[in-house]
Amino acid sequence: MDFSRHRHCALIRKRQTLIEAHVDVKTSDDYALRIFVMAFTKKDKPLRQDKPMGTAYAKSSQVHQIRKEMVNIVREESTGCDIKELVNKFIHHDSIAKEIEKTCSKIYRLHEVHLRKVKILRTPKIDITKLMDLHGGPEGPVEVAPASGEWEDVGESVERPAQVIPGMEEEAQTTAATN
Repeated sequence: MDFSRHRHCALIRKRQTLIEAHVDVKTSDDYALRIFVMAFTKKDKPLRQDKPMGTAYAKSSQVHQIRKEMVNIVREESTGCDIKELVNKFIHHDSIAKEIEKTCSKIYRLHEVHLRKVKILRTPKIDITKLMDLHGGPEGPVEVAPASGEWEDVGESVERPAQVIPGMEEEAQTTAATN
């Protein structure tokens, strides 16, 4: 899962602070993931209509506090669930980003909080029953083709006529006679 470069560059603007963090987490089904989070500080509304909005730079101590909160929230949300639930949180609910925005707004106002990238660092050893539960469900055993090459011949053999090339009729007749 990754942000496109176009989307990432469209979010970056002047006069605001970009806060990024990354967290290594392990899910309940032994996947090791690295989750990258990004957030931007939010500008205040102008006091007067004719005056432009000012800057929204956070102090470095505020950035450290926000980054620490981001790491804690991502760890809390992702360690107790399996990979399927976690992907569902990332894509559909976006609950992690909303929780970060709500919690960190006490330190400094944030907007555009996103999970920028998720890398799979390590996958668990493959268990065929868990794999079938993920992809097909527990409908029953899956039939596997024999490995020793004992295939049943169900087709019908077809004789093909010899291809005749202009000027080569004699050779085509001799090859047809030998077959």
